[in-house]
Amino acid sequence: MEKVCKQCGVLKLPTEFTQRLNVCKACKKLYLAQYRIDHKEQCSANEAAWYKTHKAHVIARVKKNKHKYSAKEKLWKVGYRKTHLKEHAQYEATRRARKNASSVIEKIDRDVIYKRDRGICQICHIKVKREEMSTDHVIPLAEGGEHSYRNIVLTHTLCNIRKGKRRVIQQMRLM
Repeated sequence: MEKVCKQCGVLKLPTEFTQRLNVCKACKKLYLAQYRIDHKEQCSANEAAWYKTHKAHVIARVKKNKHKYSAKEKLWKVGYRKTHLKEHAQYEATRRARKNASSVIEKIDRDVIYKRDRGICQICHIKVKREEMSTDHVIPLAEGGEHSYRNIVLTHTLCNIRKGKRRVIQQMRLM
């Protein structure tokens, strides 16, 4: 048995309607979104007042449920990182560049860096296997370096970790 939505006039299944109104869930969602736009200050004030009166309850609920999701979330993140190495590395690099207000942020393809540097670590000058591959900023992001092909070189993961955020003299030849 189908019902007609009062708002859009479309025949829909009863499961697609809200409990009290003869308006479908999609129309109600659109209405609420528009209401929030039209009454932004009032909604913000109401939310702030509600949070102020329920702050202890909200904090207790977050603490209670935190452990439930942290283990699942951690497993998901680890699995994602293993299967999406390039995307994760790109995300982390751009995140750090944004955090340090870098003037230039380019999307970097690690394979292009690998080919450009001919698979040679720019710190120890030894061949790098793709599994051991890492990229390094010649001028560290923490010191205002840019996240671009000009400032990124190929390194071993261990060489990069040992170097930290210091500058290495051998890398300066690339600049």
